Amino acid sequence: MEKILLVGLTSGAIETSHIEIVSFVILMLIGMNILCVWTYLTHQKRQITKRLSIDELTGFMSYQAFCEVGNKIIRESNDEYSLLFMDIDNFKYVNEIFGYEEGTRILQEFSMKLENYFKEAKAISRVGGDRFAIIVKREFVVDSIEKDKIKEYNQGINILDQISHDYYRIYISSGIYHIDTNNVDIPYCIDCADEARKKEKFIYGNTCSVYSKDMAKASKVKNEIVHSMEKGIENKEFTMLYQPKVDVKTNQIVGAEALVRWVSGYYNLIYPDHFIPVFERNGFILSLDYYVFERVCESVSKNQKMKNLKISINLSTITLLEGDVLKQLTKIMEKHSVCASDFDIEITETALIQDACKAVLKVDQLRQAGFSVSMDDFGTGMSGLSRFSEIAVDTLKIDKSFLDRASSSLKAKETLLAIISLAKKLNITTVVEGIEEQEQLDLIKEFDCDIYQGFLFSRPIPQEELIKLL
Repeated sequence: MEKILLVGLTSGAIETSHIEIVSFVILMLIGMNILCVWTYLTHQKRQITKRLSIDELTGFMSYQAFCEVGNKIIRESNDEYSLLFMDIDNFKYVNEIFGYEEGTRILQEFSMKLENYFKEAKAISRVGGDRFAIIVKREFVVDSIEKDKIKEYNQGINILDQISHDYYRIYISSGIYHIDTNNVDIPYCIDCADEARKKEKFIYGNTCSVYSKDMAKASKVKNEIVHSMEKGIENKEFTMLYQPKVDVKTNQIVGAEALVRWVSGYYNLIYPDHFIPVFERNGFILSLDYYVFERVCESVSKNQKMKNLKISINLSTITLLEGDVLKQLTKIMEKHSVCASDFDIEITETALIQDACKAVLKVDQLRQAGFSVSMDDFGTGMSGLSRFSEIAVDTLKIDKSFLDRASSSLKAKETLLAIISLAKKLNITTVVEGIEEQEQLDLIKEFDCDIYQGFLFSRPIPQEELIKLL
């Protein structure tokens, strides 16, 4: 009996020992799996961090890493620094003409040249697309500007020979912001340098500009305009003035151009050249264009004398090309019981340059609906007469600058005569803007121009004054 019990106890002990061993092995396996998973996740985290901190295309810092490093530099160092912002002008056309693979190669080569030239840089980043930001000691930038090294660099960085496309030249626009306090952050510095770059962006060739206090004031005004724009419409701060359009032969008013002014409670009178470019950049121009059209429709519907005039409305390129412009205009006209034939829509050559096919389609739709369409500011665009073959318009508005040149240059005078003659043959009405002197009026009479507008007859005036002139 005792022997049997002993055997039983021994078997139980052996079973317990086996369970412990198996449990240990299982725990070891679980531990090893956990270690493998942890190692994998750590590796992945490092890879993700690396991707977030390095731009794979150029090998430069990513925008996020550049901001972190840059903020640390300007806060912890006693040295003075500057931020350079560079943009390859019209790089999207490089991609369109030569393909994205070639575009990528050009960006990589551009990056190598940047790195070689700015060896003293504390940080370099491709902050997006074809835009680059560089932090360097201010003494380097000041010395470079004084010796014209920045422009020299812009010229030297041209990769015309390397890309073997000798009919397409790459230009760079650069902006510089001198960091004068350690309380700013890198995104703000980039915005300031970019603001400086934009100052000369539309000048042909390589450009470089330094951020100034005047730009700071302009930037402040721009921000306040953006902040106030919606309230401006809500409070009906945008008012309409009308400049008469006059028959050259009879000197009688045959139409008027509606011009918007912003009478702000904060700034008093704001002229269009201050707020229109801002609205075009942020897209608010859509709301303003339709607001202006509604105000004009309201005026025409309430006054019979206004209905006897053809009222011209300026339509931005953005409004023309985006969305269903005809549907929106028709909706507003139906609300005020007015007709498309009461209005002339003024567009610019920019619409054709941006998207010729869509612009032609939209203009055809407007004309079929009963609107007349004018090509505004003719003579200031890039294309000139070549656009006549692409789009059907009813009226050609010749810019004042064309008239000014014709007054002092025989060649310009002959060109103006040729344009008016061609328009006549195409059955297009001609309007000359900016007539301020009798000599100018006599000149366009000699050229058989149809209509003029300008201060010689009247400045832009409120609706009530226009009605008195009729």
